[in-house]
Amino acid sequence: MTTPRHRPAEMMAEVASLFHLIGGMGSRHLTLIGGMAPPLLVPEAASSHRGSGDIDFSISVAFTKGETARYYHSLQEHLAPYFEPAEAGFRWRKREGAPGIPLLVDFMGPEIEATQVDDGTLVPEDDKAGENLGPTLRPLPLRAADVVDADAIIERMDGVHLVYKPGARASVDIRRTGPVGFLASKAEALDTRDESKDGYDLAWWCLNADPDPTVVAGQVIERDAFRHEYFPESVAILMRAFEAPDFVGPTGFAEEEIEDEGPGDQAFEEARNRAFLAMSKLLEALRASLWD
Repeated sequence: MTTPRHRPAEMMAEVASLFHLIGGMGSRHLTLIGGMAPPLLVPEAASSHRGSGDIDFSISVAFTKGETARYYHSLQEHLAPYFEPAEAGFRWRKREGAPGIPLLVDFMGPEIEATQVDDGTLVPEDDKAGENLGPTLRPLPLRAADVVDADAIIERMDGVHLVYKPGARASVDIRRTGPVGFLASKAEALDTRDESKDGYDLAWWCLNADPDPTVVAGQVIERDAFRHEYFPESVAILMRAFEAPDFVGPTGFAEEEIEDEGPGDQAFEEARNRAFLAMSKLLEALRASLWD
């Protein structure tokens, strides 16, 4: 199921409005990942990002384990006036006639203290965690969830025009992934599905974060989460995806960046090469810091 892509500015109004709608539960226990992470990691990029049609959240380990308050309203209760379940409980679709733009919201979470059921989603073993989620909402498993949690950044967005409270504005704290969590979650996406936007998001971030990929690597290495025990696996997955210009990572970037051309066309091949060169230098610097 897909929805139309929207510009990052439109999507960020939706993101901030969702955090405001959900309240403290969101800024404490939901981390924004996925296709909206790159524009937040590089807010003054030289080139525009293609945007996204969905919003992806990773639920915290503490939430899944029930190590939180028992909230008055569940996450599902906050969403229900404006969203409805679209697929297996992890995906929620904007209701027809609801304010804002059409979009999907996906929830993922750690497999810690949770049981995976037949449809692939997770049911928390802790009663409080289940009540805080709601009766229908069940996240998809995300192996990188603990890394995402460890690398999360709280950011204030000032004077947001609230989608779900028309005519009102608010300053909203959002919780978003840092570069380590971004790389780990995108590595998992590359390892479990075949979508060009994953290679695109990674290469776009690397190309726009700094002209020198080793400087971008430094931005990753300086994060505390860089030393998380799971992260070397993420780097290994990414190195396989960007092993050569015609591998899936660089190809995904070119497919998104050069829509009207394909393999063998000059612009397409130049885009693949740019993505490969930038990401391979970045990943080699990460590999050297982790293993040398």
